[in-house]
Amino acid sequence: MRFHWFGDSWVSGDELITPHLHRFSQLVSDAFGAECVNLGRNGSNINALPLIFHQHLPNIDPDDIVFFCLTASSRTGMFDHSGQFKNILTMSYPGHSPHPHSEKWFKYFDSPCQRVYNYDNVINLLWLWCKYLKIKCYFLNLFTSESHSIIDCVPSDAWLVPRDQCIAQSIMSYIDNEYGAVIADDNPNLTDQQWQEQRMLIEKYIKPNYAHPNIQGHAKIAQDLTILLNERFRISKTDIRP
Repeated sequence: MRFHWFGDSWVSGDELITPHLHRFSQLVSDAFGAECVNLGRNGSNINALPLIFHQHLPNIDPDDIVFFCLTASSRTGMFDHSGQFKNILTMSYPGHSPHPHSEKWFKYFDSPCQRVYNYDNVINLLWLWCKYLKIKCYFLNLFTSESHSIIDCVPSDAWLVPRDQCIAQSIMSYIDNEYGAVIADDNPNLTDQQWQEQRMLIEKYIKPNYAHPNIQGHAKIAQDLTILLNERFRISKTDIRP
């Protein structure tokens, strides 16, 4: 059995010296004796998931499990005039050239409702696609969450972490849904007391990294995901009728 992990730099283990040993995708896979297939891509976006899933689909066997780890809904992507899929980003990422009209997108088209609609389209497509192909899949948000929906077909039991939560809450108290960033520095939206609470966890689970879990952070995330996945497996077994 293989676990296939789709997502962004939190999945790939960015900023770790030995990501293949310490990222949470590897640790969770090891806990279940499964081969880890890590498909995380630094600076990735929500819209890229169906493309990467389609490219990787021939490598997924019937007894494998797929994990769709969702990055911030503010990250999206679009084809340029040459047919290349480019990130629409508010900032640049190493190895990623942004779409030439990124600034126009955020100025004229980006909105909270548009982000939710885009998010819903992607998760619905992936869920129904896997259902049609009889592929077991789970969803989880990484460092932001999404409580609102416009069109959501994904059942609650397919969310390894509930839609209105994210796995970053395993290692930090406060998340930033407005800008889709990790609150790793003092933030005007936090009180002094809140920042002190956040800072202690950042020092433990993020530093010396900038915005990605350190070894201890990945271990804590893996521990919590393993518990959640064990619960899903237990429910699945009790649902089987002779």
